[in-house]
This record gives sequence, C-alpha cells and structure tokens, in this order.
Amino acid sequence: NNAIIGGIRRRYAPLTVAITGTAGKTTTKGMMSLAFERQFRTLHVDGNSNTPRTISLVLQHMTADDEAYVQEVSGGAPGTASTASKMIAPDICVITSIGEGHLSRMGTIENVIRGKMQITDGLKPGGVLIVNDDNEYLHAQTPDVTTIRYSLSNPDCDYRARNIRGTDRGVEFEIVSPDGVFDASIALRGNHNVSNALAAFAAGHVAGIPAHRIIAGMSRYRPSSDRQNIIDV
Repeated sequence: NNAIIGGIRRRYAPLTVAITGTAGKTTTKGMMSLAFERQFRTLHVDGNSNTPRTISLVLQHMTADDEAYVQEVSGGAPGTASTASKMIAPDICVITSIGEGHLSRMGTIENVIRGKMQITDGLKPGGVLIVNDDNEYLHAQTPDVTTIRYSLSNPDCDYRARNIRGTDRGVEFEIVSPDGVFDASIALRGNHNVSNALAAFAAGHVAGIPAHRIIAGMSRYRPSSDRQNIIDV
C-alpha cells in the first residue's frame, strides 16, 4: 500500500504542509486550509483523517490541479508521524504542542517528543519546521532542519502575538512578523487558539501568501462540532 501511495504522491507537486501536535492540530489545520485556499487550489479534508491509513485515502484524491495540500498527522503511536511524513513529503511541517496526551501508547514523554519530532522524517530538502516556542518541550528542541518559532510571549521568536483581547465573538490580537505588524481576529476563544492562529499564519507566510489573505482566511474558520461555537438562545 505504501508503495502505491508513494507512487501517487510522486506524480504531483503541490506545496505541502504537515501538522502534528498533542493538541491544536485540527484547529490549526482548519484555519490554515482556509488561508491557503485564498491563494492556491488546496487539497484538504474536514475532520481529522490523520493516520497513515486515512491519509492514504486523502492522497488518492490528489490531482495535477492541486497547488497546495494541507494534512493533519497523528503522532499518537510509535512511528506514526514518521510513516505519514514519508507518505506526504511535506515542504512545511508544523508542531503545535507536545504533552502527555499519548503516554498510554508511547510510554514516556521522551517517546512522545521523539514521535512528534519525526514529522520531519519526510521533509523535503530545504523544507521548514514551524514550532510553538511556548511549549516547554518544543522550546528545548534543536532539530537539524531550518526551524521557525512562534510565541505569545518570547520577543525573540520569528512570529508572535501581542495586545490579545477577548471580544463577544472571539479574540482580537496583533501578529508581529518579519514583514511587519498585522491586526487579526478569530471567532474562537482562548490564548491557545491565538497560538494556533500564529502557527497557521507562519505557515501561510512561509508559503508566500500575503498577510491580508492569511488573516481573512483564518477569520472565517468555525469549528465543525459544537465546541467553541457561539449559539444564541
């Protein structure tokens, strides 16, 4: 099966992003997909089809018309992220967080860290890894690939958020990037979702999407379930 899927993947060359993390990957993928659609014809699926088996089903939908491909990747079992990364062959990898959510299958936090970092195993030469510097485990990593960091607090990171303020419908904030400062808003609550938006913005920026298109795409994201959706009664 891997040989067949690899053959399908090698037929096409969309700009590809792989997203993993203990938490936040589905939300980040959702915001990122909407941002990428503002610039590219983008292949992605709703929900979290993030195992090698379900990723292989997604890849079978790839065509020559796809200019970008955004894929969530599970790292909850040994070798899963590595296998998926080699199938996907990403140009950009994103790790939103590392925590204790997968200890039951991974055994130790060191194994969780190792498993998540394997998202880069299929990274194309010259590719970029984007990590959440606010996460203590990611902050301590020094991978041997080009690494971009984002943060809500560390001024030395490549991308950061400031002036975060809650509203009736979500959160407003400023994104500080290498190209300047941009106003942004998302229809989600909580600083953790600001962090997810920063990850999506960083990936879009690395992909060459203008800031205003990334922000417009992210602002349209709504969770597909009841989680964090505002319902008037």
